Amino acid sequence: MLIPLGADRPSQRTPVVTYALLAINILVFLWQMAATKNLPDVVSGPVRPFMLEPGVSGWWTWLTYAFLHGSPMHIIGNMVFFWVFAQAVEDRLGRVGFAAFYLVGAVATGFAHALFKDNPVVGASGAVACCTGAYLVMFPLAGVRVLLFFIIIGVFVLPAWVFIALAVARDVLMLGMGSHRVAVEAHLGGYLYGFAIAFVLLALRLVPRQPYDLFTAFNQKRRRGQIRGAVEKRGLHKPMATKPPRLPRPPRHERTAVAPRSSDDAELRRGIESALADRRPGSAATMYRRLIEHHTGQAARLPRDQQLDLANTLYQREHHDLAARAYDDFLKAHPGDAEAPMVRVLLARLLANHLADHLQDTIRAKELLRQALLELGDPQLKALAQNDLDALLDPKTHEAR
Repeated sequence: MLIPLGADRPSQRTPVVTYALLAINILVFLWQMAATKNLPDVVSGPVRPFMLEPGVSGWWTWLTYAFLHGSPMHIIGNMVFFWVFAQAVEDRLGRVGFAAFYLVGAVATGFAHALFKDNPVVGASGAVACCTGAYLVMFPLAGVRVLLFFIIIGVFVLPAWVFIALAVARDVLMLGMGSHRVAVEAHLGGYLYGFAIAFVLLALRLVPRQPYDLFTAFNQKRRRGQIRGAVEKRGLHKPMATKPPRLPRPPRHERTAVAPRSSDDAELRRGIESALADRRPGSAATMYRRLIEHHTGQAARLPRDQQLDLANTLYQREHHDLAARAYDDFLKAHPGDAEAPMVRVLLARLLANHLADHLQDTIRAKELLRQALLELGDPQLKALAQNDLDALLDPKTHEAR
């Protein structure tokens, strides 16, 4: 048995709706126990008109059933899952959006149950599954702390997608075994509802994408392939055999141009994004040079995805100085990003091979490679970085190999 204890994705705002729904569920269950203290169970007597019995109960029961529970363990289990996953989903959807998402999800999972079974049902598990499905799209790589009860007892951290996949597999297995006491159809309908809603919202950018969502995870995988392709295309998968040459930079003439207005700045950013999308690297390079001529720091940076795409494009097109600047700005803005280790390797090669006018450039390249070696997990990329560092530390020995 795996019990979630918490997730490593902190909320940016107080999850007011999560707190409210949690409180409502607890208060309703306390009312159930008080109203049925002399009855056989907590869904008898005055509680029964609020439970969902497809084809028999009133229209209001399509929602009210989700606030009733059949036992103390039933509500404790549901609220633990709800507490762990709902807070972050509310943080992404906003309070009003999350309230609508949850309540509509409760109705939808009731219909999912009614499609396959006609027996009465109570419980928030279907609505909670909606939150879990949305979490899978929005935070697939987040860590979930779980308490394990199976031969050994201990607390472990699992990626969210692994934990949720195990939960879905459990329900699928129970469905195949013909479970009648658990509304697994409502659970599976909730996973599907939450996943689909979150996926569509992110796909249409109605909810802003963030570095840890499902779309970014796929983009990171694609970009790792692009970076490796760039490395191989330029022959960078081979170790540096000699001390990097110090090629002179072209002279910089004095410029007296007036810094562009903010509207011109925004136009340049849109132009760079459009040029990248239309595969016009030359235009992207020209506009990026104009942007960085007049801006530094955050003002010269693009959004994360565009910044990395731009840097990779400039690298492949051999715009060495611009690629180095783009990679450097990416690292300043996202030092802990999943792509940062490989970016450090590429920036080190640019500094060492093409821009080493000063000793400081070589020193920086060594620092970047040392840091990348601590972060890289891919053995081949790690060997590449180590070879590069060895060449910079002792070029004569490296050349004789």
